[in-house]
Amino acid sequence: MKIDVRFLCVDVPPDKSRGELELPDGASVGAALECCVTEYGLEISAAELKKSMFLINKSAASAEDTLNDGDLLTVMRTLAGG
Repeated sequence: MKIDVRFLCVDVPPDKSRGELELPDGASVGAALECCVTEYGLEISAAELKKSMFLINKSAASAEDTLNDGDLLTVMRTLAGG
């Protein structure tokens, strides 16, 4: 299956902030993040990415959620403040 990936406010180079991944059917968000690190050569680890917030097609998701063909996975840094 193919999904689109978008990184917002995450430390990835601008040329790698969007992309397409080919994953096995039933892959999780976590598996997609691990694939992103290797496919895109990101300098951030999959463990760091898993601390982010996720959206699948604009709906909140977790690292354990399953992706489907054609989904848009958006990865956003969790905001902190004081």
